[in-house]
Amino acid sequence: MIDYENIERKIRLVKASLEGELSENDRRELETWLNKSQTNQKIYEQIRSKQKLAEKLEYYQQTDWEADWEVVIRHTRKIPHRRFTLRWLGYAAVLTGVIFAAGIWIKQQSEKVPSTVNMTANSDPIRPGVRQAYIELVSGERIVLGETQKGFVKNIDGGMLKQGQEGLMILGNDSLTNRPETPEYNRIIVPRGGEYQLVLADGTQVWMNSDSKLEIPVAFTGSERRVRLQGEAYFQVKRNEKSPFRVEVNDMEITVLGTSFNIHAYGENMRTTLVEGAVALNVGGKAFCLTPGEEASINAGIVKVEKVDVYERIAWKEGKFVFREKRLEEVMDILGRWYDVEVFYQNTAIKELHFTGNIPRHATIHEVLKFLEHTRLVRFGIDGRTVMVFN
Repeated sequence: MIDYENIERKIRLVKASLEGELSENDRRELETWLNKSQTNQKIYEQIRSKQKLAEKLEYYQQTDWEADWEVVIRHTRKIPHRRFTLRWLGYAAVLTGVIFAAGIWIKQQSEKVPSTVNMTANSDPIRPGVRQAYIELVSGERIVLGETQKGFVKNIDGGMLKQGQEGLMILGNDSLTNRPETPEYNRIIVPRGGEYQLVLADGTQVWMNSDSKLEIPVAFTGSERRVRLQGEAYFQVKRNEKSPFRVEVNDMEITVLGTSFNIHAYGENMRTTLVEGAVALNVGGKAFCLTPGEEASINAGIVKVEKVDVYERIAWKEGKFVFREKRLEEVMDILGRWYDVEVFYQNTAIKELHFTGNIPRHATIHEVLKFLEHTRLVRFGIDGRTVMVFN
């Protein structure tokens, strides 16, 4: 039987030992625990090497260990004992480093969890997203972009398109000049199961995530550079004090000069995360300013500004899924867009489970679902392009 009262204490002892911060009394207590069984010794040895465990879980060095420790400690304190096992496994099995070892200490995770991701006979392999997009010009012409397309150069109204190895460059012949005409917009579309990178005529770099649309003017004119976004994109804006860069997202407008930030805007929920520089938001006529590390989230017209884990928000452009206490429904929405699949839940209550961990973005969907199954809280089935979630 698991001694719930001692779990937090043992976790803290292991953590302090790894950090070289054990007192003499703590050291004796830990030694007593280690000498109690070979299982305890095996667990401790497994977690002594951070690198070895990182390789086992395919985690990355950017993992925020301290944050993960605080997550597990906070939840061991708050959750009643009768709910503890279920909730604890949901966190411990997917946390990094020593957190995963705590799950092992509870025991279920000390054994290899067999995969239960079942595929029906008519299921083709579901592959991760690839670099793909297309651009719709004002003229009505549609040009396919992506890995399968060779580099090209094409003259368009107001400039030139050039596709190379890094993505699309939009070269303007008359960018940032004053022209009286009402701007017309070309549109770049990244479908589900895709991602794309481009460089705008002013030198601004944009990384676009799956299921996203970006409208850009034929030429930047006048005293501003204005674009429109649906979906998700990361911007590195080329500084120009005479011409601020503005992004329209539904009823929100973001104004910057030279700044790096991420916008996530699927459906009614939106958030803007500032990496560096400064951002001013206008939401419903109200102004909000962000400093690096802050995020503004908008839900039902209510704006909330808070400090966040910036790396979690922008890891997608580095080829990683990073989840911090994220609801299963949010996790599956992200996977659905990236792998271009639909998700079916056997029980809607499953959506409220929380997960924390790092997963390679270019892993197969089978590998990702198997990772989530290590919690023993969920199982998955695949039928065609539908992922079924069971408890």
